[in-house]
Amino acid sequence: MSYDNPWMWQGAPFTSEMVEDYQGFVYLITNKLTGQKYIGKKFFISTSRVKVKGRTNRKIVKKQSDWQKYWSSSNAVKAAIAEYGSDNFKREILYLCINKTQCSYYELREQIDRRALESSDYYNELISVKIHKSKHLCL
Repeated sequence: MSYDNPWMWQGAPFTSEMVEDYQGFVYLITNKLTGQKYIGKKFFISTSRVKVKGRTNRKIVKKQSDWQKYWSSSNAVKAAIAEYGSDNFKREILYLCINKTQCSYYELREQIDRRALESSDYYNELISVKIHKSKHLCL
């Protein structure tokens, strides 16, 4: 799979210098040949918990995620990219988000507004989210 296809933000390629204070983004991937789309989210930092000898709790490790070469967690999208080639897909950032709650909210809102589960125009097959109204939403 080729990863030369950059993420686009407001019509221009999005680079790591533009990440600044954002935690993630909501995106739209479009198959240029069939018109099918996928709405998802991706975080710039990946967090994991690592077991440390002699400690009962785990150490939290943060590192940059693979967002630049990321395509999707969807098996349908991955299969379509394998079939049509990544050059036939467009990757757009719809929202830059300051926290994970905002990312989840905007992803859900886009999926609902576009009726992604009701149409064969979308690769989306599942919506699963839990969002609490809080100061973290900050819309």
